[in-house]
Amino acid sequence: MLKLEVKRNAEGKPKVAFFCHSPYLGGGENHLLRHAQLMLKYGIKPIWCLPDYFSSIEEKNTEIARKLGFDIAYLPIRVMTEPENFELNKESVSILSAWLQTQNISLVHSVTLMPELSAAAKILDIPLVSSLYAVNLREGHGDWNSFSDVVHSDSVLYSNIWSRIFDVPSKCIRSWIPQEYFEIGQEKLDGTLRFSKEKNKKL
Repeated sequence: MLKLEVKRNAEGKPKVAFFCHSPYLGGGENHLLRHAQLMLKYGIKPIWCLPDYFSSIEEKNTEIARKLGFDIAYLPIRVMTEPENFELNKESVSILSAWLQTQNISLVHSVTLMPELSAAAKILDIPLVSSLYAVNLREGHGDWNSFSDVVHSDSVLYSNIWSRIFDVPSKCIRSWIPQEYFEIGQEKLDGTLRFSKEKNKKL
């Protein structure tokens, strides 16, 4: 069983920063929001982080994060979907590492590849969990060998592929689906499905 050693604050609880690649509510964003919401059950208030170029855009996942009471930070995050050759932006690494240290962050959880964030976390010896999905590459890539400490994906296939690419442990955790969708599916099977404006609002 994988265990990540994390620093704790004066109350004995870690401080967790969730780095999302966009303010929209797609599958990856929804999954990260669910992980962040689970932290609340343990008395941990997450910090919700987004690329700074989205600072003027308010979309569904930032709206939900605000309603949940998360602090929101906009930082110089570069987002990549494939492990390709890259040159680190040293200024961004410096800004990110200073922010992580100032906020006393114990654990970082990100969606997609964020090389400067990874470098900043490594400088401060902060564990990084990466939520990653479909990828074309199938084997390891030198520049990415120490990118993450553990990978999460929603399929066994990509969980295993990312584990090989980074040479780190991985875990398959299926995407969370609200109960309402299962109820609609059952109604469809029963032949009692009736769409209404009220039900659509809920979803």
